[in-house]
Amino acid sequence: MGQEDAFTGHPKGRITIAEEWEDVTPHDTNPLAFYPKAVVCGATAGTVACISRGGKTSTFWLEAGQVLPVRPSIIKLTGTTATPLIALKE
Repeated sequence: MGQEDAFTGHPKGRITIAEEWEDVTPHDTNPLAFYPKAVVCGATAGTVACISRGGKTSTFWLEAGQVLPVRPSIIKLTGTTATPLIALKE
């Protein structure tokens, strides 16, 4: 089963408020169940290692409460120290 993408067909740059969200359990190879509209760092600042839909790996620094406006396919366990992480859905 592939990843759900609720934003297929939406223009890029669309800004809306999330009505649903899910806690993220980082894993080095398992994709998220859906492509989030963004990722939020909960209480502890740190790094978030992400893999894009196209396979590019990047590591971002997030402060507690900060929103990361990316749509990763995978949030890696290796290299991720920010906790908890919450994926925003439509």
